[in-house]
Amino acid sequence: MSRQLRLVGPGGPAGPDDEEDLPRRFAEAMSAIGAAVGYLTAVPELRNNPLYSDNPRHLRIAHAMTWVDVASVFRALIAKGILTEREVLESMTEAAEEERARLTAEARRLGPDPTVSFP
Repeated sequence: MSRQLRLVGPGGPAGPDDEEDLPRRFAEAMSAIGAAVGYLTAVPELRNNPLYSDNPRHLRIAHAMTWVDVASVFRALIAKGILTEREVLESMTEAAEEERARLTAEARRLGPDPTVSFP
């Protein structure tokens, strides 16, 4: 039976009492990533670039495959005792914050507003 990682809530790897508040940071970074992707897919000059496709089917397939990849790797590492759920959440949060920064820089470089921000 596989276990699912819980990002929030009592008893999960990170709860409301955590000083770092990883679930909040992760949610904020993911929300910003969504806003940045939406912004980039709306830039007319990028419409023919497959990296910025707004085709719903392509987006859904990419989303599903990413979660399958991530979940399978983390489940195996947790099961082998190599990582804890807390370490996985910390890693995911840091990666999401890095991706937010990367997409913000890309949006500023490629989009019409060089000061755009995704808080």
